[in-house]
Amino acid sequence: MELAEHATMIMVFLDPIGKALVSRCMNVVEKLAVEHSAKMSYYLTKFDTAGDEVDRTNVVSQIVQELQGRVRATHALKLHTMFLPERATEEVRKNLPNKIGDLCQNISREIDSRVQDVLDGLSKDCACLSKIVDAKVARNRKCVTHNTFSVVWKVVISLLSVAVVAALAYWTALNHAELDPLGVCDSEGQRVVTVSQPDGSKIQEVKDGATNSNLWCLGLRAGGGVPCGAGLLLALVWLMYLWVTKTKPTDQLSAEDVKKLREIQAHINETIIRKHKALKKRLTEDALDDQLS
Repeated sequence: MELAEHATMIMVFLDPIGKALVSRCMNVVEKLAVEHSAKMSYYLTKFDTAGDEVDRTNVVSQIVQELQGRVRATHALKLHTMFLPERATEEVRKNLPNKIGDLCQNISREIDSRVQDVLDGLSKDCACLSKIVDAKVARNRKCVTHNTFSVVWKVVISLLSVAVVAALAYWTALNHAELDPLGVCDSEGQRVVTVSQPDGSKIQEVKDGATNSNLWCLGLRAGGGVPCGAGLLLALVWLMYLWVTKTKPTDQLSAEDVKKLREIQAHINETIIRKHKALKKRLTEDALDDQLS
């Protein structure tokens, strides 16, 4: 009964000489017909040994009557007669119906259909597997590109961070420690100035030179240095944000894994699909030969 679940054809061979209507045989047929009546076909074997025409008619009638009482869908019930033509006389071969050739053709068609279903499933599985491999390779290519840009971002952000930290340190020294190591805001130095008095006398005074007012100095000291310090802190925070979002690496396949994937894809394309096409071509040719014969 379990094998019937996997079968595409269930052929019941009834032997008129071997008591085809015994209860054990009919019980099996009845149980099979409950779930698999559409797959079942019935054959009366050794029909040439069933006696004369009257005996053969009685045998067929008895078997059909018994099957109709046990098998579902009796309106589609057919009892095919068959015998081995090489063991029968010329008269028997001419007068008795023999469905052994039809049986062979039915079996051949079922086998071809089953093979075609397997080949179609193989084609779908190969296409699906090929898509999976392509998707994995494409994803790995994106991961490699992402990781390459991640390294570039690390270098760029590191350089910018060093520049921002250095500017912030110089801003701190200039605005809070009154230090100007690079002389960005240095004055022109002290100079001696001669001043004329109302009585005509002249005196000399020492005065500080003008403070350097270039753009760098104005930017570092404008507004008490607050805008520049806030901007440098914001720049540092932004660089930290870029570091978190742009430099995070993703998992990528190793060179060995990529090689294995390409070998699988090559095996599918070069071996399995090629053999599948050759087998399908052979089945088509065999089917054409059968039709011509």
